[in-house]
Amino acid sequence: MKHIVVTTDFSQNSKAGLRFAMQLASQSKAHVTIFNCIEVMKPTSWSDKKFEAYAKEEIEKKCDMLESFANDVFKSMKLKDPDYSFVVELGMNVDEHVINYAKEVKADVICSSTRGAGAVKKLFGTNASKLINNSSVPVIVVPADYRHKPITTIWYSSDMENIAPELKKVQAVAKTVKAKVQVNHYNYLLDEKLTRNKLNKIVDKYKNKETEFVLRHLDLEHSLTWFIERDIKKEKQSLVAL
Repeated sequence: MKHIVVTTDFSQNSKAGLRFAMQLASQSKAHVTIFNCIEVMKPTSWSDKKFEAYAKEEIEKKCDMLESFANDVFKSMKLKDPDYSFVVELGMNVDEHVINYAKEVKADVICSSTRGAGAVKKLFGTNASKLINNSSVPVIVVPADYRHKPITTIWYSSDMENIAPELKKVQAVAKTVKAKVQVNHYNYLLDEKLTRNKLNKIVDKYKNKETEFVLRHLDLEHSLTWFIERDIKKEKQSLVAL
């Protein structure tokens, strides 16, 4: 992991994304780019030259604001000499600009804060859903109440159907930050012998000292989302991969 892009709109909620990005960077030695997108309308009476000068001035103001905003976060985290930079772009569709920039610089991950990320069932109703649905760069959505702490475990929920390539990606992130992986599989038929034997074979093949598997029984009273949300809250892992 060499480059992390984190979005901010200067809100208190967006500080969570910045905290997580810097925590991730501190464990992976990555560079962080703090990205902001602003909308500047051009009055019809203005010339292109006048508008360009105005836009340039607005971008410089935003960069100064970003520095002050970031320094407040860094101070609270007691970071020394963080490796970061600022990028401000003009545009209306923030998600498109973030995605295009992340692709351009070959970023490894995009971090974004959201109010809804605290509950799995609310996640895809947030603005971050646009990034999740459209970005080819991995996206980490950070709950607004996140407070920085070392990343030690990655809680990965899998249906086991495509475990090899998916687990490889999760393990790659875990290795970067020296974290362990817990693979969680939920199944209604866990008590059936054929199902249990099939799952045990997968577990025996892919488990190691850094990767453990937990097989969890589902019932008809609650949805899969309910079980995942319950277990995430109960076990308080560092990072959840879905």
